[in-house]
Amino acid sequence: MERTMDDILQNVNLILGVVGSFVCSEDGETLASAPTRLFGRRALALVGRLTSQTIAGLRTSQKTRSVELSLAYANWQLLIKSLRGGCLCILCLPGVNRPLVRMAADSAAKEIASTLRR
Repeated sequence: MERTMDDILQNVNLILGVVGSFVCSEDGETLASAPTRLFGRRALALVGRLTSQTIAGLRTSQKTRSVELSLAYANWQLLIKSLRGGCLCILCLPGVNRPLVRMAADSAAKEIASTLRR
């Protein structure tokens, strides 16, 4: 049985220090999200649009399909992994185990990418 994007994101959120995650389309539309204490729906929509535009610009300038970004702020981090058809965004606290989040993101990205293709 295939898991939904929401189920996949809930699994990512189980990592200590992860406070939310979401998937947005190439157009910036939020396709799925797991609860986050940091952002409401409107903020997620804005972050999704900005992230999608940034990913598109990096893909064009670097002539690559795969882009990974890590944005650090005072009280949180945003880890972004591009997918064919969108991107996976994971919101974390500053002290999160980044290698563990990256492994979870890689695994989640494979499942989510297959869902996006359908």
